[in-house]
Amino acid sequence: MFKMLLNVLLVTASLSALADPYKEIPKTVQFIMPYGPGSVSDLQYRDFESFMLTKGIRLVGIYKPGANSVIAANELISSPKDGSVIMMNATSNSWLAEQRIGKPVIEPITTTGGILNVVTTQPGSKYDSYDKFVKALRDKDPGLQVSWHAVSHLLYMNQITDKLGVDMPTLVPYKTSTDPARDAAGGHLPVAFIPYTTAKPFLESGKLKIIFGFSPGNSNILPKGEVDLKKKLPGWKQSELFFVGLPPGTDQRIVDAWSLIYKEYLGLKETEEYFHKNFISKDVGGPKYVAEVIALQAASFKKYNVEVK
Repeated sequence: MFKMLLNVLLVTASLSALADPYKEIPKTVQFIMPYGPGSVSDLQYRDFESFMLTKGIRLVGIYKPGANSVIAANELISSPKDGSVIMMNATSNSWLAEQRIGKPVIEPITTTGGILNVVTTQPGSKYDSYDKFVKALRDKDPGLQVSWHAVSHLLYMNQITDKLGVDMPTLVPYKTSTDPARDAAGGHLPVAFIPYTTAKPFLESGKLKIIFGFSPGNSNILPKGEVDLKKKLPGWKQSELFFVGLPPGTDQRIVDAWSLIYKEYLGLKETEEYFHKNFISKDVGGPKYVAEVIALQAASFKKYNVEVK
């Protein structure tokens, strides 16, 4: 009984000490993103930047695209552990970075959510509908080339071809989502696998057309009339989520402070509206949830024998 009471008092004292978590971190914070400007992580960063300014803290966006987040992960590992550097990554890329580097690359804080992905082409192309795209896969069309820039796209394409019982088309790697969108819109790339937020301006200008798309969880945030892949392929699984974290080995007090900060931010109605506007499905969970999502993806890597060099 005494031990239980002591634990309660310690927890209460800890929460009291962190009543203002913003005092636990520096006034200027670097926010590392393993993707380029205009990416989904960048969209989330910009809204969070505005929120943090209201708390008297300035965020500085650091873009480190390439190598499926290994470059950014190496940057985070060597960063100060005083809360002055934070990073957002996708769960699959974070797992891959850890495999390549051979040690923990991030101390997870919380997931933020997942994104609406779309597979796009030029209007009028030979692949501009779901049925045409599937036919091209079944016919082993040599002209069918599909871009990918996130390792999750490799997992998704393996799942698509697995469920359809067809061979993998030619996959073209990119560093960011904006480059394949431009190339597809310009007719230099047949099919682009990109986030909806990247595709949106090209769709609105009539330079790209959605072949199909899919959103996280049970939600369907696809524009009306577009093909939802989850309805075409029973048993479809999507688990890719974005999450934020700190350099490995960061003091628990700093981790707790950032956890409280993100809890406040993600709980705001304004944040919900911003995410919805930018086709991001909010899905919040702590370090244990991050680990569960990564473990699920690791199993997919093994199942499909996906190896990214």
